[in-house]
Amino acid sequence: MFSKYLVALVGVFGVCNARSTANLFKKDTCQPDPKLCPLGVVSCTAPNLDSCCASSVGLHVMTMGCDGSWPPNTGCDDARNYDKIACTIKEQRPLLYNDMVRYWPSSSGDNEDFWLHEWNKHGTCVSTLNPKCFNAPAKNGVDALEYFDMTMKYFKMWDIYSSLEKRCIVPTANTTDPATQVTYSVAQIKQALREDFGAEPALFCNNGTLNEVSFYFFTKDNFEPVFTFPRANDTCKTVAYINKY
Repeated sequence: MFSKYLVALVGVFGVCNARSTANLFKKDTCQPDPKLCPLGVVSCTAPNLDSCCASSVGLHVMTMGCDGSWPPNTGCDDARNYDKIACTIKEQRPLLYNDMVRYWPSSSGDNEDFWLHEWNKHGTCVSTLNPKCFNAPAKNGVDALEYFDMTMKYFKMWDIYSSLEKRCIVPTANTTDPATQVTYSVAQIKQALREDFGAEPALFCNNGTLNEVSFYFFTKDNFEPVFTFPRANDTCKTVAYINKY
C-alpha cells in the first residue's frame, strides 16, 4: 500500500543508449558498446562521457504520493514541451496511466496539467531521455513516457509508507488539532527508513507536519541507485504525519 502523502526521493538517471525502462535493473538487458557507454560509470562522475550514457546534471527528486523526478536544472528544452500527454499515456501504456492516476494525482484535480508541468519543467532536463539517445527514431511523446515510467518504477521500489507502517508510524486524520494528533520524532522516522533503504533521508515539515522525505542518489548502469548523503537540512523538530487527502 502506498500513502497519499508527499515524500521525495532524489537521484540522477543514467541509461545505456536509452533502452526501455521496462527492463529496469535486470541484468544483461543494457549492454552497450563499452567504447560508447561503459558499464559501472556513476552519473556526474565522467564529464567527458556521452550524455546519453549517464546523466550530465546533478540530483533528481522523486516522491511518495508521487510528485515527480526533479533534476536541479529546470525547463531545459522548450522544443520538447508538450501541451497534451494524458491520452498518449493512456493509449500507449494503460497500466502506467492507471498507476499515475492512483499514485500521481494533482491536488488541484487537473492531473494532465500537473503531469505536463513535471515533464516540461523537470523531465526535459534528464539528458539520457533526449530523443537522440534512443536506438530507434523516437516517436512523439516517447521521451515523456519513459520519464513517467521511470519515475513510477522508482516510486514503487521505495515504499516509504509501508516502511513506516510496519513500525507503527502511520498517518492520522487530516487535522492538526494537537488534542488528537500523534507526533513522532525525527529520529524514529529516520531510523525506520535507514533500516529498510540503507540511506539517510532528509525530512521536511510545514508547521510541524511532514510533507516531504528526500533521499539523494546517483545512478549507474540500468538506473541502479548509488545513495549519497542528504543535500539539505531537516526542517522538522517533531513530526505530525497526516493523510494528504
